[in-house]
Amino acid sequence: MSAITTIRKLKAESILPDFRIVIVNDEQTRKDLGELRYASYLDDHTIDPNPTGLYLDSYDQMNNSWSILAYSGDRPIGSLRLSFMQNGEDPSRVPVGAVFRAEIQKYLDGDNPNSQTIHNAMEINRICRHPDFKQDGSVIYRLFQITDAIIANSDTEVIFGCFTKVHTRFYRNFGFETIAGPKHYKTMKMPEMYLVGVMRLSFVKMSQSSHEQTNGEFVDQAIKEWSKRVSFSYNPHGYYTDAYPSSEH
Repeated sequence: MSAITTIRKLKAESILPDFRIVIVNDEQTRKDLGELRYASYLDDHTIDPNPTGLYLDSYDQMNNSWSILAYSGDRPIGSLRLSFMQNGEDPSRVPVGAVFRAEIQKYLDGDNPNSQTIHNAMEINRICRHPDFKQDGSVIYRLFQITDAIIANSDTEVIFGCFTKVHTRFYRNFGFETIAGPKHYKTMKMPEMYLVGVMRLSFVKMSQSSHEQTNGEFVDQAIKEWSKRVSFSYNPHGYYTDAYPSSEH
C-alpha cells in the first residue's frame, strides 16, 4: 500500500538565487501557487483573464493531491502537482482520469508493458513556470528530480501524465510512452492531449540519466535534504492525508 503523505520544507543549492522548494500547505503558499499558475497559463493563452488573478481547481482541495512549489527568493517560479490513486478507486480522482477514465482503468488492470495488475498510481500534472523563467528549463527538470525522490520513497508503480505534441521530447526524456489520445482537455483552452505513462523503474532510470546530464551535484544535495525531512503516515482508506507539523516550516 502507498505510504507517502507528508513532505516538509526542502531547500537545495541552485544557480538561481536562494532556490528552495516547498509543499503547498497554507494560505500563503496556496495564494503563491494560484498566482503563479494564473500568470503562466494566461501567458500561454490557455485560460481567460479573471478578476481574482488566481488559478486553482477542485483537485487542489483533495486529500490525494499536493503541489510542489519552487521559489527564487520569495518569488514563486515553478510548480507541479502530484495526484495519487489506487486501483479500485474512480480514476477521476486524478485529473487525467476525468478525460481518460476507461483507458487508465484498462492500463491498471493489466493492459500495460508488464502485463500486470497495478495497485498504486500517480499523476504528474499542473506543470508550470513563471513567464519570466520560460527559457530556464532547469526549473521544471529540478521539480521532476524532486519527484523522482518522492517516487523512490513510495510504492507508486506507474506515473501518468497528459501532454500535447509540443512537450513530447521532454516527457520522452523521462521514459513516458503514449497510452491513448488525442482528446480535448475541457477545463482549459488546450490543444489535443495525449495520455502518457511510465513504469516506476523506467522513470527512475531515465530520471537518473537526466540528473547526470543537468546538474548532478544539485540533485544529490536536494535528495539528501529531502530524505532528511520526509515523514510517513497512512490512512486506512488508502488516501493521502495532510499532516504538516506547524513547528517545522
